[in-house]
Amino acid sequence: MSSPSEYFATRFTSDPQREILWRVLWEDVFRGWVSPEDCVLELGAGYGHFINQVRSRRRIAIDVWDEFVHYLAPGVEAHVGPVTDLSFLEPRSVDFAFASNF
Repeated sequence: MSSPSEYFATRFTSDPQREILWRVLWEDVFRGWVSPEDCVLELGAGYGHFINQVRSRRRIAIDVWDEFVHYLAPGVEAHVGPVTDLSFLEPRSVDFAFASNF
């Protein structure tokens, strides 16, 4: 199995067009499901395209790829590690969880 860095370098390279796609999806779909007072968690956040668009009280991203923190917008909390370890979260503290292409 390749490392997360090898995966992102060879199979899932950065593409600014994804930012546009996720901005439209946030505005037209997800914004209707998430309150500005919610806490949103993205599992396997990668380049942060989804979580960077979210407008909520608290935004959290987790990924095993340690470089993903450099792609997150200001204010997004980054946690490097497996998505199976959510021990850093308080019970019932997340209102909306999201994963795509995971």
